[in-house]
Order: sequence, then structure tokens, then C-alpha cells
Amino acid sequence: MMMRVLLVLGLLLPISAAAMSLEAAVRQAVERHPDLRLAELAPLLDQARRTGVQGMLDGRLGVTASASDSRIRTVSPFAALGTTNIQFGYQLTQPLENGDTVSGSFTMARVNQAYPATMPLAFQPSLNPLYQSQIDFSWRMPLLKGRGNPDYHGKLAAAEATTEADRWQVAVVRYQLAGQVLAAFFQHRINRINLKLAKDARDRARQLLRYQQQREAFGLIEKADRLQSEALLATRQTEVVQAEAALAASAVVLRRLLVVDRLPKRLEVGAMGRVALPPLAQLRRVARRHRPEFKLLKARLAAADAALQRALADDQAQLDLVGQVGTRAQEGLFKRAFRSGLSLSHRFAQLSLELSDDIGGHAASAAIRQAEVAREQVIAQQAQTERAIGDTLARTRVAVATGRRLLQASAARVRAERKKFNAEMARYREGRSDTATLIQFEGDLRRAELQQALQRESLALSERQLQLARGDWPLMAAMQ
Repeated sequence: MMMRVLLVLGLLLPISAAAMSLEAAVRQAVERHPDLRLAELAPLLDQARRTGVQGMLDGRLGVTASASDSRIRTVSPFAALGTTNIQFGYQLTQPLENGDTVSGSFTMARVNQAYPATMPLAFQPSLNPLYQSQIDFSWRMPLLKGRGNPDYHGKLAAAEATTEADRWQVAVVRYQLAGQVLAAFFQHRINRINLKLAKDARDRARQLLRYQQQREAFGLIEKADRLQSEALLATRQTEVVQAEAALAASAVVLRRLLVVDRLPKRLEVGAMGRVALPPLAQLRRVARRHRPEFKLLKARLAAADAALQRALADDQAQLDLVGQVGTRAQEGLFKRAFRSGLSLSHRFAQLSLELSDDIGGHAASAAIRQAEVAREQVIAQQAQTERAIGDTLARTRVAVATGRRLLQASAARVRAERKKFNAEMARYREGRSDTATLIQFEGDLRRAELQQALQRESLALSERQLQLARGDWPLMAAMQ
């Protein structure tokens, strides 16, 4: 059983390695090319930035502990010589999504004072050491700047829009790679046809030279006629070398795009239905619906709008309403001070307004102007992209339309050259023609057939480029 499986794999692997379809080439380039991998890292960074923005609502807990001891020389017999202060506490601050800030704190302190020995006990404080407890709860509400938390919501909206834009940037890179693979794939196929055309022309030149050498041997032509045939063969050989160089260069380009060391022997282009040629305005509408560039710029415009709104909201005066309630307690024992701190009989309440504003406002004005310019740049990029894609659609549409007419004309030429060759072959068999003329006519037929093949390749390239330019190529839609 294992031998049978190995045999089947051995039969299939050479077949798969000998041919590659256009769709497989595009998929391989998209999967392996480093440009796409680099573009795919951007959304990961955006996710980290979005998490950082969400961290603006994280609470903050602070814990403090301190101890101090002071000794002071005094001239008054009733003043304390020194004070020992030990305290600890914590504070919790929680920003809210609507822009308010809630905070709570607790502090416990032990204060012990030292007095001269000559000071009567009656004049010393009755509570020494003294335990102090303080609990506070405050609520800060912005009335102007910061109301509704535009900084948080603006940054969050910008981060989400940037993430969306970077996801579409990946699709844009896919389209760019697909376009490069299309051009390189068909160029390599065309160079192969050109090489075959050059080799066929060289073979015909060799046949003509042999024929001229035979005629020269019988004295039917002069030496100059044979030298002309040798010069023609040298020219054709040069054309073969040039075609081989072009084929090697296109192979390098295609290999770098596919990230492979060797290319398969055959590059196959699957059959596709006839591509429709609607009016240019309709093609532009289709492209606006499907091309990732427009969706990318739409997301960038949303990010620019969020940044502008945040800059406008920041250009306001700071007016906050602050409410604070709490308790205060002082006792001679720690337990009593702690329990008294939980009682509302030692309450504290305060309501205040805090107003502040920048003088001059240059920083806010600069931020607003910068956001406005960034938004205008995105709008200009949208217009530029629409024009560039429209120009591409127009050129490609013309290439498809003219390519179809040229293919029909080349097919008519092949039929005419075939009739001409068949008629000359009949004359040759009857002895009314010579070999040179027959070779020339066969070369004309062969050249016409290869030119038809070249035109077919060019038309197939233009049709797929039109699908890519419209943005509705099924292969690219499946990879998004």
C-alpha cells in the first residue's frame, strides 16, 4: 500500500512541478512576498495602539506610607520639643467614559509630640499620641473642555479607523503584487514566443543558406548571393541571442515575485469568458465599489475627521465642577479613630468650580490647523486616486478593444498566409517555383501564426488587467 502511494506521488509531483497556472502564481506571490508580510504587521501595531487608548480609562491606585521625626529648639516652656508623625494611606482614581473622574482616598496618621520635663501635665494635650483618620470621595465633572471625554473617544475612533485603513492597505499590496505578477507572467510567456519566433527564423535562414550553397556549387548563383544568406543567418542568430537574454531577464523578475529559485516549464493561462466592455463611467463606478484604495482612503478620512474633532474640542476653556465629601476623626486610640472615621458625624463636604484657560492659544490653533491640513490631504489623495484609476481603466479598456480587433486581423492574416503558402506549394510540386520562395512563404505563414499567438497573449493580459483595475477579479475577491 505504501509503495502504491509513493508511486502515485511520484507520478503527480513532476506534473505539478512542470506547469503553473496564473492563479497559482498570484496566490504564491501573495503568500510568500515580503512586502505583504510587512503590510500585515501594521494592523497588529494598530491593535496595540487601540489597547493603549483604552488604557485611558484604567483606574490608578496609589499607596503612601511615611514616617518623620523632628526636633526643634524652642524658647517657650509650653512649646513641643519634637514631633513624630507616622502615616499611611491609599488613593484610587477612576476616569469615566463620559469624561468625569471619580476618586477616593483614605489616610490614617499617628502624631506624637514631646514636651519639656518642666512643663506641667495640665498644660500638655490630653491626646498624645493623636490618631487622625481622613476619608474623602470626590467627583470631578468637566463643563466645557473635556466634557463627554472627546480625547478618549476621538483617539479611539482614530485608532479604529487607522486599523481599518491598514487592513485595506494589505489588500492594496495584494492588488499591486497581482498586477506585477500579471505583467511578469505574460511577459515571460511572450518572451518565450518571441524566442520561438527567432529560432524559427534562424532555422529558415539555415535552410536558405544550404539551398544557396547547393546552387552556388552548380554555378547557378554568384558568391555574393551566398554571402547575403550567411549575413541573414548571422542576423537571425543575433536575434535569437537577444530573445534568450530577454527571456532570462523576465525569468528573474518572475522568480523574485514568486520567491522561487526555478520556474516551471509551462506557464498556463486558464480560459476565461469574454470580458464585457461597458462605458468608462460604469467601469469607474464599479472600481469605486470594489477597489481597496477607495476603502483605504475612506478609513483614513474617518481617522482625520476624528483627529480634527478632537483638536476642536481641545480648544476650549477648562471649567470643572468638583464635589467632595468625606469624614475627619481625631482620637487617642487607633481603633476609635478608625471607627470614628466611618461615622458621618465627622463629615466634610465641599463644592467648587475650577476655571483655567491657555493664554494665546497657539498650541490649540496649530493642532487644529494641522488636523485640517491632514484631512485636506486625504481628500486630495481621493481625487488623485480616482483620476489615476480612471486613467488606468481608460487605457486598459482601449487596449482590450483594439486588442480584439488586432486579434481578428491577425487571424485573417494567418488565413491569407496559409492560402498563399498552399498555392505556392502546389506550384513548387509542379516545378513552377523554387525552394527559396517556398521557404520564404513558409516563414511568412509561421511568423503570422506566432504573431497571432503574441496578440492572443497581449489580449489575455489586457483583459485580466481590466478585471484587476475594476477590482472585481474573483481571484482577488477570494483572497480578501
